[in-house]
Amino acid sequence: MKKYKRLTASFMTLLLLFSALLPIQAFSATDDPLSLTVSYDAKCGEPSVFTLNATGGSGNYLYLLNNVTRDGEDGQYFIMDPSRLPGYKTDNTFEITFYASGVYYLHFYVMDKDSRPIVTKRKIVKVTLNDPEYPTVEAVADQIASECAAVCKTDYERALWLHDWLVDHCEYDYSYLYCNPEGALVRGTGTCEAYHRAYTMLLRRVGIASGRIEGNGHVWTAVYIDGNWYQVDVTWDDNGYSDHTYENYLYFGLNDTIMNMVHSDHAPNNGYISNSLACNYFIKSGLIHNWSDALEDSIQTNLQTGAESFDIPVTSNMPAGYQDVIYNLAAYQLSTQEWENETHTVKINASYSAGQMKINATYTPIHTHSWDNGTITKEPTVSSDGIKTYTCTICGATKTETITITRLQTPTAKAVVNANGGFTISWNTVTGADKYDVYIDNGTGYKLLRTVTGTSTTTGTAHYGKKYSYKVRAVNSRNSAITSAFSSTVSAINNKRLVTPTAKTVVNANGGFTISWNTVTGADKYDVYIDNGTGYKLLRTVTGTSTTTGTAHYGKKYSYKVRAVNSRNSAITSAFSSAVSAINNKRLVTPIPKIKVNTNASFTLSWNTVIGADTYEIYLKTANGSYRLLKTVNTNSATIGGAVKGKTYTYKVRAVNSKNSTVTSAFSNELSGIY
Repeated sequence: MKKYKRLTASFMTLLLLFSALLPIQAFSATDDPLSLTVSYDAKCGEPSVFTLNATGGSGNYLYLLNNVTRDGEDGQYFIMDPSRLPGYKTDNTFEITFYASGVYYLHFYVMDKDSRPIVTKRKIVKVTLNDPEYPTVEAVADQIASECAAVCKTDYERALWLHDWLVDHCEYDYSYLYCNPEGALVRGTGTCEAYHRAYTMLLRRVGIASGRIEGNGHVWTAVYIDGNWYQVDVTWDDNGYSDHTYENYLYFGLNDTIMNMVHSDHAPNNGYISNSLACNYFIKSGLIHNWSDALEDSIQTNLQTGAESFDIPVTSNMPAGYQDVIYNLAAYQLSTQEWENETHTVKINASYSAGQMKINATYTPIHTHSWDNGTITKEPTVSSDGIKTYTCTICGATKTETITITRLQTPTAKAVVNANGGFTISWNTVTGADKYDVYIDNGTGYKLLRTVTGTSTTTGTAHYGKKYSYKVRAVNSRNSAITSAFSSTVSAINNKRLVTPTAKTVVNANGGFTISWNTVTGADKYDVYIDNGTGYKLLRTVTGTSTTTGTAHYGKKYSYKVRAVNSRNSAITSAFSSAVSAINNKRLVTPIPKIKVNTNASFTLSWNTVIGADTYEIYLKTANGSYRLLKTVNTNSATIGGAVKGKTYTYKVRAVNSKNSTVTSAFSNELSGIY
């Protein structure tokens, strides 16, 4: 059975109850009230850093991102499963990447862990993003639905097209974090919750009703197609195959009975009773015959003997869960077919269990017909079979015989080179064909590339400068003997390298740099080169469209350039981008300290956290007015003992980055205390 994909949380319950689990605020009249502010620069497509700044209380803080929600067309919903987010931490920065425009709400908390009882403060940050390059989730759904409506005519075709879009564009999120349509539609990853909600969002846009089904800690979709409800599990159909196999459709259009074999605690939902298999993918497409036809001879042999109940062994290498689905569909197909022996018409009722196809047969006596020579009642054409009708000269009963369609016309093919160095092979529609075989010759002879139902197919990036040849033939799936001749050969050569990326660089708050560039079609990674004064060399290779350096030397110039790479074909690597340069003109922020006189002849110094600093130096003013280094700490507070009664002690603090002394901050203001 395929790997189980779990429902990560019951989100409706979490939305109401999660905040109630947090500590309750409590203050006394003498407390310095705890407060929280958040600074940030939010944008789409690259990490946005949110910095929490707390004041008041003891100064010993912990910070929490409780949840992230978004305004959607059905109200506000979680972007991430709150139960999967980390708990309180000492670091006051949080990094989030937004992939769509819209209105988001980030729920932050600060905890004063030295207060008794513990005090917390919440701050909800509303972030509104509007970036044309990153449209809203709703706009993305509108575009997908529009593409679906343009090529699909029936509800079945629309439901299947949207199912395939999600399978092709989304991967299961094994971190169990992204739990809503935003994950599946714009991030390209999500849990079963994300698959289901994205699917229902798309179905709504093409006028198809849907519902929510749960079982065994998992969620999938009820879909209303042509007057009946069907069970569709897009998550379990996503097996990661780019060329779809039967496994990508195993859970499209099941009834409650078969779905219960997959999910043991599934029971029919009164609002979505699913008792039809007419729009099951294998039944509708006829592909179920790949399994049912192999059992017909054994069934017919038993029917010839008049057996009323018998089992047919089924031998299969597929997992047991797959067999339960496929062979119960095969049982449905066999039960709908017409059967007879020499003396009886036969109605069979087939079911499958544990490697056996179980058959119950009901026999109705017939006389021996005397058939005439038959009359052609429908002529065969290239688009449809003909029919020949025979009449019994004794009772007047009739039977029909199919006259297969004539040979299909030969398609005319053409091939073009795409912007990413791949090819699109296309051809005209052939009347009577419902699929097309595309063959490829890359220098070793022709072989089948793939079979498609449309009139075009696109390859991946081809080797630069190499010739590829293609030919196409039309096929009728009901009769494999009726195919067209092959089209004339069409050839193409990839003469296109990847487009040169356009790079830019910015100086970050900590004195490091972020280098970013546009997405290049056909590229799956990017080489980033650096010149820090000794010539260019490879800094790193990344799969995204940005990378961030550590803190740079203050005042020193660094130059970068980027090129796009296809890991399967190094010959099409792009040219380098124009060089972009940056200089770190930012020192660390000067800390702001405060002092507390303790009762045990000591002082406690504390200050705000400085981004980029990993240590802090505390200096003590000496009797002659100069300062000496007292101690270095890696936290934002320190206690200094040994104070003499009535003596004034003066301190100052500065922030330090141990890897780059050039960005050391200025000294803080002097801070004095008398014990």
